[in-house]
Amino acid sequence: MERRELLTTIAFGQRVAEDEGNELENYFVETDLWRRLLNGEIDIVYGAKGSGKSALYLLINKKSDYLLEKRIKVVSAENLRGTTVFRSLAENPPRDEFEFIGLWKLYILSLIGQVLLDYNASGDSATKIIEMLREANILEKKSLTSIFNYVYNYLTSLRPQAIEVDSSFDPITSVPTLTGRIVLNEPTPEKIEQGFRSVSDLLDMANQAIQEINLEVWILFNRLDVAFADRPEVEENALRALFRTYLDLLSLDHINMKIFIRSDIWKRLTAMGFREASHITRNTTITWDRASLLNLVIKRLVQNKDILSYYKLDSNEILKTLSNQDKFFYTIFPKQVEVGPNKPKTLDWMIGRTRDGTKETAPRELIHLLNSIKEIDDNAIIVKTVD
Repeated sequence: MERRELLTTIAFGQRVAEDEGNELENYFVETDLWRRLLNGEIDIVYGAKGSGKSALYLLINKKSDYLLEKRIKVVSAENLRGTTVFRSLAENPPRDEFEFIGLWKLYILSLIGQVLLDYNASGDSATKIIEMLREANILEKKSLTSIFNYVYNYLTSLRPQAIEVDSSFDPITSVPTLTGRIVLNEPTPEKIEQGFRSVSDLLDMANQAIQEINLEVWILFNRLDVAFADRPEVEENALRALFRTYLDLLSLDHINMKIFIRSDIWKRLTAMGFREASHITRNTTITWDRASLLNLVIKRLVQNKDILSYYKLDSNEILKTLSNQDKFFYTIFPKQVEVGPNKPKTLDWMIGRTRDGTKETAPRELIHLLNSIKEIDDNAIIVKTVD
C-alpha cells in the first residue's frame, strides 16, 4: 500500500461514545477507575464534558452478561441514546424536592419490579410488590419513557394528599386513570390496615425480594445534563433529590444506584449548599494524564490492520509498554508541529491545544482535533516511510 492510500485509512473513531458502536470496547482505555467501577467499589462518577462518563455508562451495559455471572443485574434508568427519559420534567417538574425524591424512588421501584417479574420471583415480598405496582398501573410498560411517564402521572395523582382513585378509563382520552395504594409518606395505621404502603417501605421489601433470588441490582443514571438543559432551577431540585435518594438507599445492600454526572454540575450543586454531600464517599472523578491520552490515541490507531501491516508491527507489542506506544506515535506523527528547540513535541502540542478553562484535556476534544486535521488536509498528517 502506498503512503497516500495508507493515510486515507487512518481513523480515530467518534467523539461521542454513543456513536462508537461495537468499537468502543476495542478503543477503551482500562484504567483503575474502570476496574473499581466494575468491581462495585464506586457509585458516583464525576467528569468534565467529554471526559468519558458516557463511555463508562455504555461499557457497564455492555458488560451486563459478565456482571450477571456475578449475580449483578444491570438496569439502565436512561435511554442509551436518543431522547432522554426525563425530558418531560423540564417542562412540567414536580412541585418541590420532596416530590422529586418520591418520583425517583417510585421510578426505581418500578424498574426493580420489572426485574422481579422477569425472574419469576415468587416470594411474599416480590408478590406484594408486583401486585401493588400492577394496581398502580406502572409495571410492564414497553419502554423506559413510558414507565417513567406512568410513574410521574401516578405521583401527580397523590396531590395534595395521598388518595385512592378509580381504575376506569377517561372517556375523552381513553387513557386509564390511576389507582393504587403506594404513597410517599408513611401511611396512618388505618391506611396500613387498608393495604397502603410507603414507597420507602416497598423499597425495603424490594431489597429483600432481590436477595431471595440471589441478585444484586445496579440502577444506572446518566445524561442528566441533557435532561435539564436550560432549566437550572429544575436541575437543582432534581439532582439534590436524586442524591438524597441515593443516600436513602445506601442501607439496601442488594440495590445500588450508579450515577454519572458532569463535575461542573456537581460543583454548582454543592456551591449552593448541600450538606449531605460529605456523606457521599463511594465516588471518583475521571482524570486524564499524558500517558492515558497517548494510550487513547494508540488504541485507536492499532485497530487499523493496514497501518500495522505497513509498519510490520504487532498491536500487543505496541501496547505492552508506554515507551513502545510513544515510539509508535512518533512513527506516525512528526516530532514537532512548530519546529524549534523550545517548542513542545507533537503530542504535548495537541494536549495543550485541546485544554479547557480548567487546564484539563478531555478525550473527546483530542479525538476531534485528530479527525479535523485529517478532514481538512490529508497532508497534515505526515506518514513516514519505513526505515
